[in-house]
Amino acid sequence: MSVTIPSNSSLSRPLMMAFLAVVLALPAMPGWAASPTPPAAPGTTVMDTAEDATEDAANWLLGVADAVRQGDWKTVADSLSADFSGRPLPSLQEKPAPYAPGIRQMTWSAAGKDAPPLDRDKMVAAWRTLFGRYKSIDDLLFKVKSAEWEGTPPATGRLRIFLTLVGTGPTGLPEDLSGWWGMSVKRGPKATEFVITGSAAEDMRTLVAERAVFSEVSRAARLGRKLPRFGTQGNLSFQWRGAATADVDNDGDLDLFAPGSDTNSFYINRGDGTFEESATAVGLAMPAGGTGTIFLDYDNDGDKDLFVARLGTQLLFQNQLVPSGKLLFLDVSDLTGVDANSVGFSPTAADIDNDGDLDVFVASYALYGKVMPNSWYDATNGTPNLLFVNNGNGTFSQLADRRGLKGTAWSYAASFADYDQDGDQDLYVANDYGSKQLYRNKGDGTFEEVSTAAGVADPGNGMGVYFGDYNRDGLLDIYSTNMSSTAGTRILKSLFPNAAGTEALLLKLASGNTIFRNNGDGTFADVSKQTGGTGASWGWGGGFIDINNDGWEDVFCTNGFISGKSKKDT
Repeated sequence: MSVTIPSNSSLSRPLMMAFLAVVLALPAMPGWAASPTPPAAPGTTVMDTAEDATEDAANWLLGVADAVRQGDWKTVADSLSADFSGRPLPSLQEKPAPYAPGIRQMTWSAAGKDAPPLDRDKMVAAWRTLFGRYKSIDDLLFKVKSAEWEGTPPATGRLRIFLTLVGTGPTGLPEDLSGWWGMSVKRGPKATEFVITGSAAEDMRTLVAERAVFSEVSRAARLGRKLPRFGTQGNLSFQWRGAATADVDNDGDLDLFAPGSDTNSFYINRGDGTFEESATAVGLAMPAGGTGTIFLDYDNDGDKDLFVARLGTQLLFQNQLVPSGKLLFLDVSDLTGVDANSVGFSPTAADIDNDGDLDVFVASYALYGKVMPNSWYDATNGTPNLLFVNNGNGTFSQLADRRGLKGTAWSYAASFADYDQDGDQDLYVANDYGSKQLYRNKGDGTFEEVSTAAGVADPGNGMGVYFGDYNRDGLLDIYSTNMSSTAGTRILKSLFPNAAGTEALLLKLASGNTIFRNNGDGTFADVSKQTGGTGASWGWGGGFIDINNDGWEDVFCTNGFISGKSKKDT
C-alpha cells in the first residue's frame, strides 16, 4: 500500500481537490527537536502545494524502501545528503516477552539524548545492520503520516514516518517490525527527488511468531491460476470477484468455486492436499462474470447448490448429486425466479422467516464510471438490493421492497446474524460512499432499519461486515471493513484540526475498519481504538477467525488496490 490515493478511489481526486483549494498552513508537529533539520526558509506553502510535495516525497521514499529491501546500499547512501546528521538507531533488546499466544515481542531502547549524531556513512552502516538481520524481507514501507514544509515552492520538509516491515528473522520465523521515524528532507536535483538530511527513530517494536502458522501452497495444491494483468485482454472488468467453499460432493472435505471474468474455476478436493479443476466437467465453467458467490442447500435435498451474484442476471445452480449420485450442476436461475437483472455484488443466505428453507439477499452496487454516486458520504443512487424469499417449492419471489430491504445505497456486502438473540435472523449491510445499515428482523421476515439507534451506522467506504464473539461474552460483535487512507487522513487533519460535523464525517471516511462490541441491549459500542486491528489500508473482505486455535477470535482483512505497475498510487 502506498501513501497516496488512486485517482479512481472513493476518496480520491474529486473529493480531495475540493480540500486542496483551501489555503491553509500545515500545523507544526511537536517533538522534533531530535531530528536535525536544515535552516527554515521563510513562509509556508498553501495546502495544495504542500500536499503535492508530500506525495512526491512519499513516492520517492517507496523507492528508498525498495532499495533497502533489495540490499542496494549505494542507492540508499545516495538518498542521504552529504551533510546528513541523525540520531543513532535504537538498539534491539534480545530477550523477548510474551505478547499474545504464539507471538513474542522484542523491544528497542532509544539512544540517549547525549549520544553523538551519525553522519551519512555511519547511518548507512546502521541501516545495513538493522535490515540485514532479516533472512528475507517480504515488504518494507516508509509511510508518510504527516508533513511540514517550508519555502515557496517547498524546499525543505519534516516528515512523520511510520515504518512497517514484514519478513523472516534470523531464526527463520516470521517477524514484524514497526516504528515511528522523523525525517528531515530537502529537494534533490529533480523536482520529484529528495535527499534525507536527518532522521530520528523512536517507538520501535518487533513481533516474532513462535512458529510459522501458514505456508504458501497454492501451486502444490494445484490451485494456482495466473490471470492476465488487470486492464489487459481477459481481465478488463473493474468488478471484484470472490470465492466460496463447501463440501459439494459429500465426501467430508471442502471444495472451492471461484468466479472469473472469462471462465469460472471449480476445484474438487481430492483429500490428499491437492485439488482438481473440474468446472467444465460439473457444468460451472459458464456463465462467467460473477462478483460474489455462496453455496447453500436451497431445496433441502442434502447437497450444496450454488448462487452467484453478478452484473446482469443473478445465477442459481442446482446440485444434482442428490438423488442422481453424480456431481453435476444445472443452471436453474430462470426456473427458480432469481434471474433478476442487477449489479449484484455479494450474496448471503439465511432463513429469515423461520419456515425451514433458505432465503437469499444480494447486496447490489452500481456501474461506477457510467453512474457516479450522488454523494461521497451518503449516496442513494445505487442499484436496489434484492431479497429472494424461498417459496418452499423450488422457486423464489423477489420481495426486498415489501420486506423492508430494498435500499439503493451502493451496497457492497452483507451478513445475516441474530445479533439481539430473539430467535430470528437480522441483517447488516456495508455500503460504499455512506453509512452502513443494520436491519432488525421483526420476527415475521420483515425488517426495520436501526443502525443509528444501535450505534453501528459507521460511515465509511464500507466493503465488508462480519459477526463474531471476539470477547467471548456470548454476544455477537461486529467487524466492518472500510478504507483507511494515509493521504486522506493527513490532508483532512491538516484542514480540520478540530473537526466536527461534516468535517468529522469526512475524516471518518478515511479512518479504516471498525470493531463494535455488543452491549447486550440491542446497541453496540465502537471499541476500535481499544482493540486495534482496524488500520488495514484499502480494506476489502475479511472477518473473525481463530487463527491460532486458542479459543479467541482474531481478525483478518484483505487489502490493496492496483492502478499501475509500481507500488506508487496503489
